[in-house]
Amino acid sequence: MSNILLEIADQFSKGAFNKVYPHFKDDIKWNLVGSPTISGRENVIAHCEKMIADMAGSIMNNTKHFIAGDAVIVQGFCTYTGADNSPGKVEYCDIYNFEKDKLSEITSYIIEIAQGL
Repeated sequence: MSNILLEIADQFSKGAFNKVYPHFKDDIKWNLVGSPTISGRENVIAHCEKMIADMAGSIMNNTKHFIAGDAVIVQGFCTYTGADNSPGKVEYCDIYNFEKDKLSEITSYIIEIAQGL
């Protein structure tokens, strides 16, 4: 079971959202720390679809994975080119909670990294 949960979490953190939609619970919650929580399957999917467009050209790199029972943690970084053609980087940590192999809650911590660090 943990391999399935790990694969779901890994795909979501890589931005391959459409591969994960079938695994969402109807009452899924996505806590984007510092922003309002997104609640409900359709609202989370709508936000994912917007992010797909916003993330075009970004490169996601999942670097660490942790599994504890029905929870998976994925840490990584994303490199991108900003609107002004300057390079950018964010580091992220996504915490996934599952109920009966369905994704019930995601908490995402995203930190913009200053250039030169």
